[in-house]
Amino acid sequence: MFRSGEETFAEIASRYDAHQKARLTVKAYEREHSIIENHLKPFLLANSRLFRRLDVQRYVTARSGASQST
Repeated sequence: MFRSGEETFAEIASRYDAHQKARLTVKAYEREHSIIENHLKPFLLANSRLFRRLDVQRYVTARSGASQST
């Protein structure tokens, strides 16, 4: 049985990545894989078992080039 916090984001993202590989064109998969590996995993601390809405908001803000006011 799955309980919240037992899997890291990296583990979930790797499963998602493998699932998507068979469903996307080669070019679309390469783009999605790159986003996961080069942007999402590093930002969300790949071995962290907890990330919050604030973490996602910070990521989106950083990627958009907007300044943060927290």
